[in-house]
Amino acid sequence: MFDRRFEKPIFRRVTDLFWPRIGIKRTLRYHWLRLVHHPASSKNLAAGFATGAAISCTPFVGLHLIITFAICILFRLNLWSAALGTTLGNPWTFPFIWAFIYFIGNSFLPLSESSFNIASLSWSALMENPTAIFLPMLIGGIPLSLFVWFSTYKVLSFILKKHKEDKNNKGKK
Repeated sequence: MFDRRFEKPIFRRVTDLFWPRIGIKRTLRYHWLRLVHHPASSKNLAAGFATGAAISCTPFVGLHLIITFAICILFRLNLWSAALGTTLGNPWTFPFIWAFIYFIGNSFLPLSESSFNIASLSWSALMENPTAIFLPMLIGGIPLSLFVWFSTYKVLSFILKKHKEDKNNKGKK
């Protein structure tokens, strides 16, 4: 149904990841329609998407898809919707997510002399004491991930369920 007649060259596929030639609005609509018309249950799709979104709020950069797929395979969630959910974490949102989870993590940890000030953050300081950054981000990522999972799951499962009910009712008339 959504296959291409001719395969796009690898260069075009890579550039379309960063700036789609058809436009961002049309790309988002395309993925929304794929999500809505997927034959899986609303709860399975929503749980997969929520898992991807929640894992993207952790400091495990580069491992988001691997961790998400492992969790989805373990709980038999939809892999495609989970991959779509990990796009919540992207180069435009990561700085805000990281600053927020660092702030949350520092509020849970007792203040010490080794805690970083975000204003004086540098690569050399990070390399000298990586746990001073990573530990607060890891601790701060847990409550944010839980919040993102539950809120995303509730909202998306409601929307998908409503859409599938409307689609079924329209077909019966």
